[in-house]
Amino acid sequence: MTVGVFYYTLMEFRIKKSWRVFVYVVMSSFFILTILMTYQALTKVSSGVNSLIAVTVSLSLAAFSFYSIIRIRKEKVNVENGALRHTLAFTQKTINLDEIDGFKIDEHYIRIISRPPSIKKIRISSSIEDKYEFIEFLYQRFDNLNSLNHQEEISEILSNESFGGNKIERELKLESAQRTMKVFNGVSLISFFWLIIIPNPYDLAVLVNIVIPLIALWIFYHFKGLVKLDSNKESEYPNIMSALFLPSGGLGLRILFDFEVLSLDNVWTPTLIFSALLFGLIFIRSEELKIKNFSSLLNSLLSFVFISLYIFTSILMLNYLLDSSSSSVYESPVAKKITPSDNNNYRLVVEPDWSMHDIDEKEVTVTVTKNFFHRIEVGDTVFVELYSGAFNIPWLDIDELKNSTSFKNIVPLSFPEDSVFINDFRYSP
Repeated sequence: MTVGVFYYTLMEFRIKKSWRVFVYVVMSSFFILTILMTYQALTKVSSGVNSLIAVTVSLSLAAFSFYSIIRIRKEKVNVENGALRHTLAFTQKTINLDEIDGFKIDEHYIRIISRPPSIKKIRISSSIEDKYEFIEFLYQRFDNLNSLNHQEEISEILSNESFGGNKIERELKLESAQRTMKVFNGVSLISFFWLIIIPNPYDLAVLVNIVIPLIALWIFYHFKGLVKLDSNKESEYPNIMSALFLPSGGLGLRILFDFEVLSLDNVWTPTLIFSALLFGLIFIRSEELKIKNFSSLLNSLLSFVFISLYIFTSILMLNYLLDSSSSSVYESPVAKKITPSDNNNYRLVVEPDWSMHDIDEKEVTVTVTKNFFHRIEVGDTVFVELYSGAFNIPWLDIDELKNSTSFKNIVPLSFPEDSVFINDFRYSP
């Protein structure tokens, strides 16, 4: 293919027509839906705070869908007069061709990297028309930084004596680290879906997700810097980020689904102590967390947040799982029913009489099953069970079987309150 002035004056690439049509249809529908959500939030949500949150979220989604429509219509790449210009919804980014250091390509974007650090890189969607013509243009003039970075990382690893006594040992250790983390990250993903979708047996599913981050940190220590906390997708260094983040997210969702924590007063201190200890152990080993600039400081803070999230969710789940205390049962009126917009997370607002406990909350919101939610009406009485928790972190639940109306409808038998059936029921997710 001839390369000349043509490429400098007439090259223009837009997003593929099929993709533009798809975004127009989907985002237009989404925009209409978010406007309806905003109307419902303004007219049907009674609480002022909840209404404000709902309106803010729905308007933000509406703004996002509107922006997506404008961007897909206007986005294009031009190469003319010795410069590359990327047009977006409301902005343009331009970089002279002689200022381009190289490019990177992944499955989603083509990234143009400038030589002066003061100029931001340009990120172009890989869904442009004539993509391979544009890529050929880049290959003819600039370096593919993907391959250069790959070569630099391989050279760095194979020359690092801490990874092995000779080149062969370092190659074998790199292969071992990559293989280990590929398998372990897969296990993390499977255990996450196990905990969220079918947590059976429940105790084992929870414990596995608590243990996985600890094993990930052991692997991190074992490979002495060859495994990173986080690394980009193209890096030769494997990382443990998903093994830290996924279990914490799964434990957090299970807490939301399965029980209500009444007070977090006794959670913060152990969370901060154990998070600081664990972060300190990682900080000693990891070069990534050494404070060199703002980016490394931000990376360190995010790592501490992820570790704290893991410790926080683990403490709450173990407090629930290991709790052997007897419950205090309250017959509590239902003050309000909260119907979810996504057909999930049905909640009742109840008003227990906490006269026997030093508790300030007058109303408590408790998640229940969908069937139970539809059987109960505002003003009905439900049985609320309060537990002290294994770590003195009080939590509560609604015993759906003990409710007088629903219990007779479901199980036409009577059980003593301290029977094995009744006591064991609360442990079934």
